Amino acid sequence: MAGLIKRYLHLYGQAYEAYKGGDWNRAEELRRQLDASCGESLRSLLLKAYIERDSEKLVSELQTLLHLLDIFAPEGATQETGLVAEAWSLLGSTCARLGEHEESTGAFLASMELESNPGQRQAELSNAIFSLNYRERTEPSDWQMLYERYAREMSAVQPYERRAYGHGKLRIGYLSADFRLHPVLYFVWGLLTQFDSEHFEVYLYSAVTEKDSWTDRLQELPVQWCEIAELTDEAAARQIRADEIDILFELGGHSKGNRLGILAYRPAAVQLSGIGYMGSTGLASVDYFLTDRYCSDGASSPYFTEKLLRLPRTHLCFTTLTSFPEPEAPPCLERGYVTFGSFNNFAKVTDAMLRLWAEILRSVPGSRLLLKHKLLGCPEGRAWAEKKLSLAGIELARVKLRGFSSDYRTEYKELDIALDTFPYTGGQTTCEALYMGVPVVTLAGQRHGSRFGLSLLQNLGMGECCAIAAEEYVQKAVSLARDRKHLAELHRNLRNLMQASPLMQADAYVRDVEQAYKGIYADFLRKGSCR
Repeated sequence: MAGLIKRYLHLYGQAYEAYKGGDWNRAEELRRQLDASCGESLRSLLLKAYIERDSEKLVSELQTLLHLLDIFAPEGATQETGLVAEAWSLLGSTCARLGEHEESTGAFLASMELESNPGQRQAELSNAIFSLNYRERTEPSDWQMLYERYAREMSAVQPYERRAYGHGKLRIGYLSADFRLHPVLYFVWGLLTQFDSEHFEVYLYSAVTEKDSWTDRLQELPVQWCEIAELTDEAAARQIRADEIDILFELGGHSKGNRLGILAYRPAAVQLSGIGYMGSTGLASVDYFLTDRYCSDGASSPYFTEKLLRLPRTHLCFTTLTSFPEPEAPPCLERGYVTFGSFNNFAKVTDAMLRLWAEILRSVPGSRLLLKHKLLGCPEGRAWAEKKLSLAGIELARVKLRGFSSDYRTEYKELDIALDTFPYTGGQTTCEALYMGVPVVTLAGQRHGSRFGLSLLQNLGMGECCAIAAEEYVQKAVSLARDRKHLAELHRNLRNLMQASPLMQADAYVRDVEQAYKGIYADFLRKGSCR
């Protein structure tokens, strides 16, 4: 027995070191030797799943994890619970990437139930909450149930007493793990560079773990920069409290790397969330969520625990931080057929949406569909997508599937019309398509996160491309495809329309946000500085 254990530890150690060194083929070879000598084990199968994940073999990873959990996680099993929790979390991520969101939510919750580490429990709950945004059908009760569980995870935190400091300028703190070249930066650049320095001081609390040149550029701005990535939530909250921040704006919500635990301590007098995430934090310590009159029709919503802070125009202001090629005429004028497309994360493409796209293709003879995303660049991801497309009734001969490429913006020139996803609509992807002259057809739902496309297009004066029902979505896409003259006008004029619209008028946008800041802080003072 001692010899077997020694051999197991030796082979596993070698396989793990090969994996960490990026030699996945060698790691898998050693891992197979391990199984042949010692039999399948939880650690070996978990390593196999990691190798497959990093090799972009997502379907194989899915099968490995299901096999692992079938063997090592029967109901009531207690051995190596932490590794089983890790396997459930991996399964949740894999299902999410493959668009199986009912399963991903359940897997993340299963991981959370087994986790003993409080921080990781919170992370798994955040994952579960985030996954709800992809699901075709959810009710307010689905969200509220998870918000209540998340709040319970934070119940041991003792929040600070709210205080008014009476500074000459309002101190605004922005908290994010994405102060780098990330979609969030495209939408907060104006807030960080064009604020009214006579009335506001800006503090940036950075939880970035992978810095880039844009992180460096942010530190050169006339703001107070504070690194909190290595601080605990409690220590970071203590720092924010010491800085006497009046309004703390959290930019990540339940997205990856979030630091919502800091907000549970309520280090600032007024706290809000938004921009980088499309839903509620679920925390009573967060007072507001930033939205606009198109995304939300009132000051409250059953999908949120916060009050809704509605801007009069857009709650998103897009900045072109990097270069874009010039728009071109719609390719259908030369090709003779219309190309629809989506560069959104394929995880957003639900089966219901694929069926609508199939109907659009059937209604526009000769039309094509171009889909581009990282998942579609690996063989297993591509095969998975082709299966879903076929089941939805889409002829694969009319579809082009492409993986990620750094020059992806040039490929917008191959699109005549972009099709938005639902219920998780596009943000940066929609803005990039519009800036490249490609009109976007969107379907709007009932909650903030399913109305991004509606808000963007209404702010652009493009209500003609907004639908509130599935049948209308199809009709609008088909109608636009049949009007080649109008398509050509849109491709020629959309960039200028974008630049002249609230979507890119950073100065006006920042003034709207700062007016909102003044309003919510004045409301805090009226109600009393302590509670």
